[in-house]
Amino acid sequence: MPDPVASPNQNTFLPVDQGNHANGKDTKIILLSGFSDKELHAVIDAYRLNKAMPKAIFATVTEMSENFKVKDLLAELKRERDEIEAARSKAEIASP
Repeated sequence: MPDPVASPNQNTFLPVDQGNHANGKDTKIILLSGFSDKELHAVIDAYRLNKAMPKAIFATVTEMSENFKVKDLLAELKRERDEIEAARSKAEIASP
């Protein structure tokens, strides 16, 4: 069976729990498609205000990512998250 491909043609709220983060915790990824900027910010803000919710990677479907296989998109999102976290760690170390 082929991997599903994310489609930007409809409103989509797809929580995905795939794999483990390097620290052993599950990686939560929320992929959104078809939402306006205002709707996206409302969803993300509401999620983050609920302190009971686990930390998650938020992503939207783009022209580039809409043709990715889901497993490849998840790997790319995790790679980007790891790069951002590494850069933040370096910045914190460099700050007095």
